[in-house]
Amino acid sequence: SSSPNSYRYVYVSYVTEDVCLALISGRADSFHELSEAKTFVANCLPPLEVSSALEITSLPMSAGGGFVGETPLWHYVYYHKKLRQLLSPSFAAPLHKKEDQKRVLRHYQEMVWSLEKNQHKGQNTVRWRRNGSFTIIACVSIDFDLFAVFDGMIDADQAVRICNQLCTWIHSKEANLLMPVFQLKSNTRVTAAAKRASLSPNN
Repeated sequence: SSSPNSYRYVYVSYVTEDVCLALISGRADSFHELSEAKTFVANCLPPLEVSSALEITSLPMSAGGGFVGETPLWHYVYYHKKLRQLLSPSFAAPLHKKEDQKRVLRHYQEMVWSLEKNQHKGQNTVRWRRNGSFTIIACVSIDFDLFAVFDGMIDADQAVRICNQLCTWIHSKEANLLMPVFQLKSNTRVTAAAKRASLSPNN
């Protein structure tokens, strides 16, 4: 737990021209640990050709891949629960407008809230919701969550088939797309409080 009056310290670094990393800590003496974490992230970032495989135009057709008009899949978010990492393509047509992207993100959020409210989070569950021009589906399992946006004309069976194939494809690529768990190289850590104690005249 943390106090609402406590400070937060942010380590910000551009690890590539297009990726800005912000690491947040509640300790003032965590600079070196955050720096080490930044180096770890920079070294583990997948090459551009690997991350671009997440784009819908690069996916296998059975997993919803294709250009606008060829596939009913518009966007998706894959969440790996153990590693707490998200995989998602960039927004593209027909979701190229900011207002459309905000609407999709809001519906993703509402779907998560609905699952948590009904205690489906973490169970094997499929939820389906049609919202005007698009349809959103949530596939929840013990290991991952998949939220996907489809053309509003798609039927539930086809959407579920595509989601199953998409999950299978992502799972086969996880080793290249997800980062391993970060661990500090040093086994010891001297905090600011410990330093002050060591300098105390009573010691």
